[in-house]
Amino acid sequence: MAPPVEPAKPADHPKPDAAAKPGGEKPKDEKLALVLGDLSVAPRAQLRVRGELIGDRTLAGGVSQTVFTHRARLGLGAEWKDVARLVVDVQDVRGWGAEVTAAPPAPQDVTLFGKVAGSVDLQQAFAAVALGPAELRVGRQAIAFSNERVIGGVDWTQQGRSFDAIAIASKAPGTFGYTGFCSIVRDLDFVPTATTPGLALCAVNVEHKVLPAFRYAPIVMVEMTDNDTLLSRATFGARFDGAVAGFSYDVDALGQTSWVGRDVKLAYLAGVRANYEVDTMLHPKAGVTLDYVSGGDPATADVVTFDTTYGTNHKFYGFQDLFLNLPVHTLNRGLLDAAVNLAVTEGPFSAQLAVHAFAPTAYDGPGAFYGIEPDLVGKYDLSKQVSLHLGGSLFVPVGEALGRGDQTAPWLYGMLDVKL
Repeated sequence: MAPPVEPAKPADHPKPDAAAKPGGEKPKDEKLALVLGDLSVAPRAQLRVRGELIGDRTLAGGVSQTVFTHRARLGLGAEWKDVARLVVDVQDVRGWGAEVTAAPPAPQDVTLFGKVAGSVDLQQAFAAVALGPAELRVGRQAIAFSNERVIGGVDWTQQGRSFDAIAIASKAPGTFGYTGFCSIVRDLDFVPTATTPGLALCAVNVEHKVLPAFRYAPIVMVEMTDNDTLLSRATFGARFDGAVAGFSYDVDALGQTSWVGRDVKLAYLAGVRANYEVDTMLHPKAGVTLDYVSGGDPATADVVTFDTTYGTNHKFYGFQDLFLNLPVHTLNRGLLDAAVNLAVTEGPFSAQLAVHAFAPTAYDGPGAFYGIEPDLVGKYDLSKQVSLHLGGSLFVPVGEALGRGDQTAPWLYGMLDVKL
């Protein structure tokens, strides 16, 4: 069995870090909008710089890494009447000191001659056309479903996630909304030597807020490869959430069917979050979390590990990101994540503490436990446009089920985020 793949960088905080808004913000909502008759044009920009101390995630006691990365985005939105709009966002994502030059005798002064290939990319580029109460969007776009359990913007990563897609969504927020899209994820006509199959994705998410204390959000998504002997998959289920008198809850129930030819596999995921907030100084909110992700070896079992596909896993399974890629990072052994958390907010300051205990759901060997991870993150808003972030975590391995070493892994970060 292949060893777990090391995550290259962490990927999406819940508070105190919000996810990217799907579809881009409309120009009329921007303070910098330039109005020319029926045409509204608005620029936007972001620079986000993050420094991180990343411990050895093989847990073998290796050397920690200290890295600085940045996201630089420059975008433009244009809207004609409420009939059509265009959104284009260009971004540069790179690690500081990663610039290189050609081999000697080429100049070696990277501050002058350096270049990072492929660092500049389109984060979004789409056209949107109003269709009554709905909007049709065509092009490259950020899309997030509900709480981002299986489709998310992964905004914590500097690059974020975008889909080349055709989407239709309800225009105005309210008690009822929907988003549906189809995307070409991989097209082998452009990369004929690729070893992975071509892949298309179609998904629908509906949200209906019946009462302040109850909202349900069903989701269906289907992934199809261009080869019937290779993996295709359907994911389905719903989210239920609500809040009343300081108490809030959030429940996910998802199933997954995958098939290779006629060989059908099943998987499932269940998640429960419950919190209670006190309306007093610091607005303390205490809560508990329980996530259950099925596990099983696809070579021998009928029930296998649930694949979180395009989800924002950093929001759910610890900020250390040792479980960023399910099922790879658990060796197909599933995941049970039990956590307690405490959050406080006062004016421009917010902080969150969570303590996770991780274990497998499909492992019969000795030491059937993964480890314990406390996370502490904080955010301070200097203004609406500028925020400072600090945080860290420590993963303490316990047991042998994770299949890595037994050394602790620290992670610390500091970040400056400027949005205009």
